[in-house]
Amino acid sequence: MTVGLVVLLFVTGWIWNAWRGPREPVYSGKYLSEWLLPTDPGFVWLPTDVYGHIHDEMWDKLIALGKPQPAAIVPSPTSSPTPNPPEPRLGPEAIPWLVRWMAAQPTAMDHLVTHVAPWLPLSARQFLSRFDDRPWTGRAGRWQVAAYEGFVILRTNAVSAVPALARLVEREDAELPLALSLVSLGSAGVEVVVHALEGPSSSRRDTAALALGMTESREAIPALLRCVENGHASYHVLGAIGRIEPFQPRLVAPLIRVLETPSTPPVRENDQMMAILLLGLQGATASNALPVLTRLHAALSSEEADAERRLLRRVIRSISPEVERRLPPPGPRDDSDEWP
Repeated sequence: MTVGLVVLLFVTGWIWNAWRGPREPVYSGKYLSEWLLPTDPGFVWLPTDVYGHIHDEMWDKLIALGKPQPAAIVPSPTSSPTPNPPEPRLGPEAIPWLVRWMAAQPTAMDHLVTHVAPWLPLSARQFLSRFDDRPWTGRAGRWQVAAYEGFVILRTNAVSAVPALARLVEREDAELPLALSLVSLGSAGVEVVVHALEGPSSSRRDTAALALGMTESREAIPALLRCVENGHASYHVLGAIGRIEPFQPRLVAPLIRVLETPSTPPVRENDQMMAILLLGLQGATASNALPVLTRLHAALSSEEADAERRLLRRVIRSISPEVERRLPPPGPRDDSDEWP
């Protein structure tokens, strides 16, 4: 009886472990996912002002061109930096898990949760937000963010993961955590992301450009310039150039084409705004753009065009103060340093 019970328990345990699959690696008494997987219902991975407002940075650079540069601020010796949360000391055994998590995709159940959640009370919606299909914050998105956090800890120690991650880049739904993970793995990973800039998919190209711009990967500049010259002057491509190294006189002619020539599909308003900002950051070398910029400014005469006039006036001033003085007198807010 006792022997039979022991055998039964052994077999049951073996079946349970086989069903669960291999155990996650443990670091300092916690499983890998306990270290990395975000579980807060209100989790936000990247605030909008980190990844979606690159135009603010370019505007600040444009304003700074006409002002003396302030002296560098030396931090007070009494100030203490905010301590970072502890990180596990990851080893190579974590890499297969991180690759598996990065490959996570929304399931039919995730889609169902997203469909049903709006009809539920707020408390239920907040709880289910961890199990819906939204990028970055849903179930699959959280696993991808967890993988990204792990790769950032490992960095070049996880370069062996580049081939597996490169295969995931080919998916149409490849998200920003994947591109940022590859960049964090060093030159081999950056090469994969740069290659995505040259592919036919506009969504993959924008994701790659966003990751390269956020990490200020200077080695991506030649490929980003080719994107613009080949007619792919999107918000994220132009924003990456503006963040990494905005002074690129060879882009003046392609940027003028962005403003002069309708495309199919039409150039988005944000793309035009970024092209105008980037022209302003070329200074006097963008003088060939003045005719199109002054025409755009002349077409904006209504009160509703206040923001656009301010942007164009500041860009024209950056290129040629003399031409800016020949414009109609500025409105009450046309000289403001605030972002339009």
